[in-house]
Amino acid sequence: MRTTMYYFVQAYVDSGVILGQTGQFDKDVEKYGNIEYMRCNPENGFFPDLSSTSKTNVIFFCSPNNPTGAAATIEQLTQLVQFAKKNGSIIVYDSAYGMYIADDSPKSIYEIPGAKEVSNLFFIFVRTRLADSLILWQFWTFLLHFV
Repeated sequence: MRTTMYYFVQAYVDSGVILGQTGQFDKDVEKYGNIEYMRCNPENGFFPDLSSTSKTNVIFFCSPNNPTGAAATIEQLTQLVQFAKKNGSIIVYDSAYGMYIADDSPKSIYEIPGAKEVSNLFFIFVRTRLADSLILWQFWTFLLHFV
């Protein structure tokens, strides 16, 4: 998946700006000098201030966030979709842990009116059952220590 994302960004971004946390691209800072990081922290409800963001080519967004578990609200995702439509941005939306959302937060960005109209909307999924298996294995390992 990382290689796919690397080539995706290489193909799409030239002098534009990327919004989001790009992970492995930190090492390529010379190549991607126009990456604009929008910090998501407890003070801003784990959602970036889009009003202070310039036009971006690509937006990387993860909800619910790993490791914080913060899930974007309907209002926040609506704001993100409107921003992308206004600026012609591509949203790379990671909803790998969406099935774990227990409150009324959207499990998918497609729950937002107009999200399907955003050009080239992507989803990234992982095998969430693998995480379940890992948790179960850790639980049994923990129990065996006390037997």
